[in-house]
Amino acid sequence: MDFEVSTQFTLDEFIGFHRTLMRKVSKLPIIMITGLIIILGETIYGYCRGGMVVVIRLLPIIAVFVAFSIFTIWFRERQAVKIWKSKNLTKDEVITYHFMSESLEVSGVGSDGIYTYNRLWRLLETDTHFYMMVSNNAGFILRKDACTKEQQDFIREKCVGRRKNKVAAQVSPPPIPMQDEGFETDNRETEAPLFTAKTKYTFKELLKFNIALVTKSVRTYITLGVVFVLITVFFYSQYGYHGLRLSLAVIALTIGLTIFLTWFGVYRGWKTNTLMQNYEEKYEFYRDRVDTFGVSGKTGIPYDKIYKINETKQNFYIMIATNQGMILNKSECSDELVDFLRDKKKV
Repeated sequence: MDFEVSTQFTLDEFIGFHRTLMRKVSKLPIIMITGLIIILGETIYGYCRGGMVVVIRLLPIIAVFVAFSIFTIWFRERQAVKIWKSKNLTKDEVITYHFMSESLEVSGVGSDGIYTYNRLWRLLETDTHFYMMVSNNAGFILRKDACTKEQQDFIREKCVGRRKNKVAAQVSPPPIPMQDEGFETDNRETEAPLFTAKTKYTFKELLKFNIALVTKSVRTYITLGVVFVLITVFFYSQYGYHGLRLSLAVIALTIGLTIFLTWFGVYRGWKTNTLMQNYEEKYEFYRDRVDTFGVSGKTGIPYDKIYKINETKQNFYIMIATNQGMILNKSECSDELVDFLRDKKKV
Protein backbone atom coordinates (compact mmCIF):
# COMPACT_ATOMS: atom_id res chain seq x y z
CA MET A 1 0.00 0.00 0.00
CA ASP A 2 1.17 3.50 -0.89
CA PHE A 3 -0.79 6.58 0.21
CA GLU A 4 -0.54 10.18 1.44
CA VAL A 5 -2.41 11.86 4.30
CA SER A 6 -2.05 15.27 5.96
CA THR A 7 -2.63 16.89 9.35
CA GLN A 8 -2.51 20.56 10.32
CA PHE A 9 -0.22 21.26 13.27
CA THR A 10 -2.58 23.38 15.39
CA LEU A 11 -2.45 24.23 19.09
CA ASP A 12 -5.32 21.84 19.84
CA GLU A 13 -3.49 19.01 18.08
CA PHE A 14 -0.31 19.69 20.04
CA ILE A 15 -2.13 19.91 23.39
CA GLY A 16 -3.81 16.58 22.61
CA PHE A 17 -0.40 15.08 21.82
CA HIS A 18 1.03 16.48 25.06
CA ARG A 19 -1.83 15.04 27.16
CA THR A 20 -1.47 11.63 25.52
CA LEU A 21 2.23 11.59 26.41
CA MET A 22 1.30 12.49 29.99
CA ARG A 23 -1.12 9.56 30.22
CA LYS A 24 0.69 6.85 28.27
CA VAL A 25 4.42 7.62 28.41
CA SER A 26 5.24 9.95 31.31
CA LYS A 27 5.94 8.45 34.74
CA LEU A 28 4.38 11.49 36.43
CA PRO A 29 0.85 10.02 36.83
CA ILE A 30 2.34 6.87 38.37
CA ILE A 31 4.37 8.96 40.82
CA MET A 32 1.31 11.03 41.76
CA ILE A 33 -0.92 7.98 42.26
CA THR A 34 1.77 6.23 44.30
CA GLY A 35 2.21 9.30 46.50
CA LEU A 36 -1.54 9.58 46.99
CA ILE A 37 -1.80 5.89 47.98
CA ILE A 38 1.04 6.31 50.51
CA ILE A 39 -0.57 9.41 52.04
CA LEU A 40 -4.01 7.76 52.24
CA GLY A 41 -2.46 4.67 53.82
CA GLU A 42 -0.63 6.81 56.36
CA THR A 43 -3.86 8.69 57.11
CA ILE A 44 -5.84 5.51 57.73
CA TYR A 45 -3.04 4.08 59.87
CA GLY A 46 -2.81 7.31 61.87
CA TYR A 47 -6.57 7.35 62.44
CA CYS A 48 -6.50 3.77 63.71
CA ARG A 49 -3.62 4.53 66.10
CA GLY A 50 -4.44 8.03 67.30
CA GLY A 51 -7.83 9.06 66.00
CA MET A 52 -8.67 12.39 64.37
CA VAL A 53 -5.79 14.20 66.08
CA VAL A 54 -3.27 12.37 63.90
CA VAL A 55 -5.42 12.86 60.80
CA ILE A 56 -5.58 16.62 61.45
CA ARG A 57 -1.78 16.74 61.72
CA LEU A 58 -1.54 15.00 58.34
CA LEU A 59 -3.91 17.45 56.61
CA PRO A 60 -1.13 19.97 55.74
CA ILE A 61 0.85 17.19 54.03
CA ILE A 62 -2.21 16.13 52.04
CA ALA A 63 -2.93 19.75 51.10
CA VAL A 64 0.65 20.35 49.95
CA PHE A 65 0.68 17.14 47.87
CA VAL A 66 -2.65 17.93 46.18
CA ALA A 67 -1.64 21.56 45.53
CA PHE A 68 1.72 20.50 44.12
CA SER A 69 0.07 17.90 41.82
CA ILE A 70 -2.42 20.45 40.49
CA PHE A 71 0.35 23.02 40.02
CA THR A 72 2.52 20.49 38.16
CA ILE A 73 -0.27 19.57 35.73
CA TRP A 74 -1.13 23.26 35.18
CA PHE A 75 2.53 24.16 34.69
CA ARG A 76 3.06 21.40 32.09
CA GLU A 77 -0.03 22.54 30.19
CA ARG A 78 1.30 26.11 30.16
CA GLN A 79 4.67 24.84 28.98
CA ALA A 80 2.99 22.97 26.12
CA VAL A 81 1.27 26.16 24.97
CA LYS A 82 4.54 28.08 25.17
CA ILE A 83 6.37 25.38 23.18
CA TRP A 84 3.74 25.45 20.43
CA LYS A 85 3.85 29.26 20.20
CA SER A 86 7.64 29.13 19.85
CA LYS A 87 7.47 26.68 16.92
CA ASN A 88 7.56 29.37 14.24
CA LEU A 89 8.54 26.83 11.61
CA THR A 90 5.61 24.42 12.02
CA LYS A 91 2.73 25.95 13.98
CA ASP A 92 -0.54 25.97 12.00
CA GLU A 93 1.27 24.40 9.02
CA VAL A 94 0.15 21.27 7.17
CA ILE A 95 2.38 18.21 7.54
CA THR A 96 2.10 15.53 4.85
CA TYR A 97 2.85 11.85 5.47
CA HIS A 98 3.66 9.54 2.58
CA PHE A 99 3.33 5.93 3.71
CA MET A 100 5.29 3.45 1.60
CA SER A 101 5.88 -0.28 1.99
CA GLU A 102 9.10 0.05 4.02
CA SER A 103 9.34 3.68 5.07
CA LEU A 104 7.48 6.87 5.96
CA GLU A 105 8.27 10.18 4.27
CA VAL A 106 7.35 13.34 6.19
CA SER A 107 7.29 16.68 4.37
CA GLY A 108 6.16 20.23 4.97
CA VAL A 109 7.47 23.72 5.78
CA GLY A 110 10.85 23.25 4.11
CA SER A 111 11.51 19.81 5.54
CA ASP A 112 11.77 16.39 3.94
CA GLY A 113 12.54 13.33 6.04
CA ILE A 114 12.41 9.59 5.49
CA TYR A 115 11.95 7.21 8.44
CA THR A 116 12.07 3.45 8.08
CA TYR A 117 9.37 1.85 10.19
CA ASN A 118 11.88 -0.10 12.27
CA ARG A 119 13.31 3.23 13.49
CA LEU A 120 10.01 4.28 15.10
CA TRP A 121 9.91 3.76 18.87
CA ARG A 122 6.21 2.98 19.29
CA LEU A 123 2.71 3.85 18.07
CA LEU A 124 0.33 5.63 20.44
CA GLU A 125 -3.34 5.42 19.49
CA THR A 126 -6.36 7.27 20.86
CA ASP A 127 -9.96 7.40 19.65
CA THR A 128 -9.13 10.25 17.27
CA HIS A 129 -5.37 10.16 16.58
CA PHE A 130 -2.26 8.19 15.80
CA TYR A 131 1.00 9.41 17.33
CA MET A 132 3.99 7.84 15.56
CA MET A 133 6.76 8.19 18.12
CA VAL A 134 10.44 8.38 17.18
CA SER A 135 11.35 8.57 20.89
CA ASN A 136 9.60 8.81 24.25
CA ASN A 137 9.06 12.57 23.81
CA ALA A 138 8.96 13.22 20.05
CA GLY A 139 6.63 12.01 17.34
CA PHE A 140 4.29 12.76 14.44
CA ILE A 141 0.61 13.65 14.83
CA LEU A 142 -1.96 12.13 12.47
CA ARG A 143 -5.74 12.44 12.68
CA LYS A 144 -7.60 9.18 12.16
CA ASP A 145 -10.40 10.83 10.19
CA ALA A 146 -7.85 11.61 7.47
CA CYS A 147 -7.37 7.86 6.88
CA THR A 148 -9.56 5.08 5.56
CA LYS A 149 -10.03 1.91 7.63
CA GLU A 150 -7.54 0.04 5.43
CA GLN A 151 -5.00 2.83 5.87
CA GLN A 152 -5.48 2.77 9.66
CA ASP A 153 -4.86 -0.99 9.69
CA PHE A 154 -1.70 -0.46 7.62
CA ILE A 155 -0.44 2.14 10.10
CA ARG A 156 -1.14 -0.16 13.06
CA GLU A 157 0.82 -2.96 11.39
CA LYS A 158 3.80 -0.95 10.12
CA CYS A 159 4.25 1.66 12.85
CA VAL A 160 4.13 -0.67 15.84
CA GLY A 161 7.71 0.39 16.58
CA ARG A 162 10.82 -1.10 18.14
CA ARG A 163 9.28 -1.16 21.62
CA LYS A 164 7.01 -4.08 20.66
CA ASN A 165 8.67 -5.39 17.52
CA LYS A 166 12.01 -6.71 18.79
CA VAL A 167 12.83 -8.33 15.44
CA ALA A 168 12.42 -5.06 13.54
CA ALA A 169 14.67 -3.33 16.04
CA GLN A 170 17.56 -5.57 15.03
CA VAL A 171 17.20 -4.97 11.30
CA SER A 172 19.56 -2.41 9.80
CA PRO A 173 17.61 0.28 7.93
CA PRO A 174 18.26 1.00 4.25
CA PRO A 175 20.40 4.06 3.49
CA ILE A 176 18.63 7.39 3.85
CA PRO A 177 18.74 9.85 0.92
CA MET A 178 20.96 12.81 1.82
CA GLN A 179 21.07 16.31 0.40
CA ASP A 180 19.83 16.22 -3.19
CA GLU A 181 19.54 12.41 -3.46
CA GLY A 182 15.85 11.75 -3.83
CA PHE A 183 14.53 15.06 -2.50
CA GLU A 184 13.03 17.89 -4.47
CA THR A 185 15.38 20.77 -5.12
CA ASP A 186 14.85 24.42 -5.88
CA ASN A 187 16.89 27.15 -7.51
CA ARG A 188 18.29 28.30 -4.16
CA GLU A 189 20.29 25.10 -3.83
CA THR A 190 22.54 26.13 -6.72
CA GLU A 191 23.78 28.92 -4.45
CA ALA A 192 27.02 28.16 -2.62
CA PRO A 193 26.69 28.26 1.18
CA LEU A 194 28.43 31.04 3.07
CA PHE A 195 29.58 28.63 5.78
CA THR A 196 29.44 24.92 6.51
CA ALA A 197 29.82 23.02 9.79
CA LYS A 198 28.97 19.68 11.32
CA THR A 199 28.25 18.19 14.75
CA LYS A 200 28.24 14.61 16.03
CA TYR A 201 25.24 14.01 18.28
CA THR A 202 26.40 12.08 21.34
CA PHE A 203 24.75 11.53 24.72
CA LYS A 204 27.21 13.99 26.26
CA GLU A 205 26.24 16.72 23.76
CA LEU A 206 22.53 16.07 24.32
CA LEU A 207 23.01 16.25 28.10
CA LYS A 208 24.87 19.57 27.79
CA PHE A 209 22.05 20.88 25.58
CA ASN A 210 19.39 20.03 28.19
CA ILE A 211 21.47 21.43 31.05
CA ALA A 212 21.81 24.68 29.11
CA LEU A 213 18.01 24.78 28.65
CA VAL A 214 17.44 24.36 32.39
CA THR A 215 20.12 26.76 33.60
CA LYS A 216 19.20 29.53 31.14
CA SER A 217 15.51 29.45 32.07
CA VAL A 218 14.44 32.05 34.65
CA ARG A 219 11.35 29.96 35.37
CA THR A 220 13.56 27.16 36.65
CA TYR A 221 14.97 29.35 39.40
CA ILE A 222 11.56 30.86 40.21
CA THR A 223 9.94 27.41 40.47
CA LEU A 224 12.72 26.00 42.64
CA GLY A 225 12.63 29.13 44.82
CA VAL A 226 8.88 28.79 45.39
CA VAL A 227 9.25 25.08 46.20
CA PHE A 228 12.08 25.77 48.68
CA VAL A 229 10.05 28.49 50.44
CA LEU A 230 7.02 26.18 50.71
CA ILE A 231 9.16 23.38 52.13
CA THR A 232 10.74 25.70 54.71
CA VAL A 233 7.41 27.23 55.79
CA PHE A 234 5.76 23.84 56.07
CA PHE A 235 8.45 22.22 58.23
CA TYR A 236 8.84 25.32 60.40
CA SER A 237 5.08 25.45 61.05
CA GLN A 238 5.06 21.77 61.98
CA TYR A 239 8.28 21.38 63.99
CA GLY A 240 9.53 24.89 64.84
CA TYR A 241 13.27 25.55 64.67
CA HIS A 242 14.01 21.83 64.42
CA GLY A 243 12.00 21.89 61.22
CA LEU A 244 14.49 24.28 59.63
CA ARG A 245 17.23 21.65 59.71
CA LEU A 246 14.81 19.09 58.35
CA SER A 247 13.78 21.48 55.58
CA LEU A 248 17.44 21.91 54.56
CA ALA A 249 17.76 18.14 54.22
CA VAL A 250 14.60 17.98 52.12
CA ILE A 251 15.80 20.87 49.92
CA ALA A 252 19.14 19.08 49.36
CA LEU A 253 17.22 15.93 48.45
CA THR A 254 15.02 17.95 46.06
CA ILE A 255 18.08 19.40 44.30
CA GLY A 256 19.64 15.94 43.99
CA LEU A 257 16.38 14.49 42.67
CA THR A 258 16.07 17.32 40.13
CA ILE A 259 19.58 16.63 38.82
CA PHE A 260 18.90 12.89 38.60
CA LEU A 261 15.55 13.34 36.82
CA THR A 262 17.19 15.70 34.30
CA TRP A 263 19.88 13.11 33.58
CA PHE A 264 17.36 10.25 33.44
CA GLY A 265 15.03 12.16 31.10
CA VAL A 266 17.89 12.83 28.68
CA TYR A 267 19.11 9.22 28.93
CA ARG A 268 15.65 7.80 28.26
CA GLY A 269 15.14 10.11 25.28
CA TRP A 270 18.56 9.11 23.96
CA LYS A 271 17.95 5.36 24.33
CA THR A 272 14.52 5.46 22.70
CA ASN A 273 15.61 7.55 19.71
CA THR A 274 17.99 5.54 17.52
CA LEU A 275 17.94 8.37 14.95
CA MET A 276 19.93 10.57 17.32
CA GLN A 277 22.52 8.10 18.54
CA ASN A 278 26.00 9.14 17.42
CA TYR A 279 24.93 10.50 14.04
CA GLU A 280 26.57 13.44 12.35
CA GLU A 281 24.53 16.41 11.21
CA LYS A 282 25.78 18.82 8.58
CA TYR A 283 24.85 22.51 8.43
CA GLU A 284 24.97 24.85 5.43
CA PHE A 285 24.46 28.54 6.18
CA TYR A 286 23.07 30.82 3.46
CA ARG A 287 22.09 34.48 3.49
CA ASP A 288 18.42 33.76 4.27
CA ARG A 289 18.42 30.30 5.88
CA VAL A 290 20.31 27.36 7.31
CA ASP A 291 19.96 23.92 5.74
CA THR A 292 20.51 20.85 7.90
CA PHE A 293 21.27 17.35 6.62
CA GLY A 294 20.80 14.49 9.05
CA VAL A 295 20.02 10.80 9.16
CA SER A 296 16.35 11.33 8.28
CA GLY A 297 16.80 13.90 5.53
CA LYS A 298 16.97 17.63 4.91
CA THR A 299 15.42 20.66 6.60
CA GLY A 300 15.63 24.27 5.46
CA ILE A 301 15.05 26.84 8.22
CA PRO A 302 14.71 30.56 7.39
CA TYR A 303 16.44 32.71 10.00
CA ASP A 304 13.20 34.57 10.78
CA LYS A 305 11.64 31.23 11.83
CA ILE A 306 14.34 30.54 14.41
CA TYR A 307 13.08 31.03 17.98
CA LYS A 308 16.45 32.10 19.41
CA ILE A 309 20.16 31.28 19.39
CA ASN A 310 21.77 30.35 22.71
CA GLU A 311 25.52 30.43 23.21
CA THR A 312 27.71 28.68 25.78
CA LYS A 313 31.49 28.39 26.05
CA GLN A 314 31.52 25.28 23.85
CA ASN A 315 28.39 25.37 21.69
CA PHE A 316 25.76 27.32 19.83
CA TYR A 317 22.19 26.06 20.19
CA ILE A 318 19.98 27.13 17.27
CA MET A 319 16.54 26.88 18.86
CA ILE A 320 13.47 26.25 16.72
CA ALA A 321 11.27 26.00 19.84
CA THR A 322 11.70 26.52 23.57
CA ASN A 323 12.67 22.86 24.01
CA GLN A 324 14.00 21.91 20.58
CA GLY A 325 17.13 22.99 18.78
CA MET A 326 20.24 22.11 16.82
CA ILE A 327 23.63 21.64 18.42
CA LEU A 328 26.63 23.29 16.80
CA ASN A 329 30.11 22.80 18.30
CA LYS A 330 32.18 25.99 18.29
CA SER A 331 35.24 23.86 17.55
CA GLU A 332 33.68 23.13 14.15
CA CYS A 333 33.03 26.80 13.39
CA SER A 334 35.32 29.28 11.71
CA ASP A 335 35.76 32.69 13.34
CA GLU A 336 33.63 34.18 10.59
CA LEU A 337 30.79 31.73 11.31
CA VAL A 338 30.96 32.50 15.04
CA ASP A 339 30.59 36.23 14.26
CA PHE A 340 27.81 35.46 11.77
CA LEU A 341 25.81 33.51 14.38
CA ARG A 342 26.34 36.19 17.04
CA ASP A 343 24.95 38.76 14.60
CA LYS A 344 21.91 36.54 13.99
CA LYS A 345 21.55 36.10 17.73
CA LYS A 346 21.12 39.86 18.17
CA VAL A 347 18.31 40.12 15.62
